[in-house]
Amino acid sequence: MNSRQRFRLKLGTIASQIESHRLEHFKFLCKDSIPEGDMERISSPEALFIELEHRMLLGPNQVEFVRQCLIQVGRKDLASSLLGVMKSI
Repeated sequence: MNSRQRFRLKLGTIASQIESHRLEHFKFLCKDSIPEGDMERISSPEALFIELEHRMLLGPNQVEFVRQCLIQVGRKDLASSLLGVMKSI
């Protein structure tokens, strides 16, 4: 399994653990990076991660923004988990 695949698997695991109320808070934190019209169509953590990747705010070597958002929405465990996968890549 290559590093991109490991990164995708970790994002999938993280996305599955983000509750809907935390997703709304996460989206709020991204308002300066994603225009309102694009934000309205995001209804899942996976869609948000895809949009952040598209805007070059998330990638195998670029996780700090998402890590900080996870901390802000009260999921320090997921932020740590994301750092853990970075060390293994």
